[in-house]
Amino acid sequence: MVNASVPLVRPDSLSQYVGREVVIAGKVVSDGAEMILQCEEGGVPSVRVFRSDSSAVNAAFVQICGRVNQDSSIQQISCYPLGESFDLSTYYQMVSLASTPE
Repeated sequence: MVNASVPLVRPDSLSQYVGREVVIAGKVVSDGAEMILQCEEGGVPSVRVFRSDSSAVNAAFVQICGRVNQDSSIQQISCYPLGESFDLSTYYQMVSLASTPE
């Protein structure tokens, strides 16, 4: 379970969170010690995730909680499978709305 104080972020805002924990979701393009996530339809941008283990992720889509590195890659803390079908467009619209000040 993700800590409620950890922000859900868009991939284009990772540079604002260097050194902090964030939550991001995406489609698994490449899996292993270094996972590549496609975070938006059309393939751009993608995010590199350095995993704490290299066990296979058994889902096409995942949500990652991790710490943002200087190069905007993420050091994974936890990984939550989201299944074989997930609407990233709607997810990131929700993230944008949630992070907009009132």
